[in-house]
Formats: sequence, structure tokens, C-alpha cells
Amino acid sequence: TTASSSINNRNNCKTIMTIDTTHQSSSHDASIPVMSVDSEHYASLRASLKGSDDAMNVFPFDLSSYKKIAIDPFTTPTLSQQQVADIQHNIDLCRDVIVFITSCGSASGYGGHTGGAFDTVPEVVLFDAFFRACPDRFVPVFYDEAGHRVATQYLMSALDGYISPEFLRFYRKGGSKLP
Repeated sequence: TTASSSINNRNNCKTIMTIDTTHQSSSHDASIPVMSVDSEHYASLRASLKGSDDAMNVFPFDLSSYKKIAIDPFTTPTLSQQQVADIQHNIDLCRDVIVFITSCGSASGYGGHTGGAFDTVPEVVLFDAFFRACPDRFVPVFYDEAGHRVATQYLMSALDGYISPEFLRFYRKGGSKLP
């Protein structure tokens, strides 16, 4: 299930943010405001950079390339070559994004390392596929018992449309709402 909301991106172009409700739960649902690039919050984060990134592509990954695949683990004894390729694509994309956003956190002086978030990407990608195939057989939440994999939570929020991907560049920055 998806829901859409209209936002303006950095270039004042109207874009549609689609909310993927697959991972909604009682603690993460459609009532949570979307963190979009047309907000005052994003404008203040961008202003803190004092124009140093104006000539750059602010978020160099196309998250729309994430393959929203569905795999029923109870009835699928073997993955097809296409499923394996899609899973590998998602793992590579997610790991690249996690390295990027944690590097941004580290380079900005706020700390950050890939750690557990990088390591657990294969499991997250597989669970995402399971949640999509059998939403009634899982609690569709990526639990993080230690907090060291929070970069995964933010990435999934961006993939689900709750956070504009551009916010991920401010991972761990004070006041970013991405501690």
C-alpha cells in the first residue's frame, strides 16, 4: 500500500513522495510528518553548510532503483536467478548509501561509522522481501536492539518515503533529527 504527498525539491520542482506503508506499525505510521526538502528544517540544515555543496549533487544515489521484491520464505525453496540479482542489487545500493551517510557524519565531525548497519544489510533486504510477500505473517519492523544500526532505520525511512533522501547527508548532525 502506498500514499502520496506533494513536495518541492531543492530546485523548486514539484515532486511526489510516495509513502510505502509496508513497514508501518503502531510506532511508525502515516501520522508521522514526512521530512521533506521543502521544510524550514531542511533549509536550516542546508544553510549550516554555507553554500559549500551548492555545485554538488546533494544525494548521489537513486533510491527509486531499490527493487521492492516479495519472497515468501514459507513456499520458496530456491531463489530464481532474477531474485538473487535483485537481492544483490538492493544489498549493494543499501551498503553504498550507508557508507555515504556515515562518512558524511564522520566528515562533519559528528562521528559515524558503518559498523552494524553495513553488516546487517543482507538480513534487512531479505526481511524486507519477506514482509512484502507475507505481511500478515510478520511484524514488519526492523528491530535494532543496540542502536548501532540506526543508519539502517533512516535508510529504510527514506526508501519508504518518510524522509527525503537528501536528509541522510545530515546523519548524526546536531539538530538534524537523525542522531
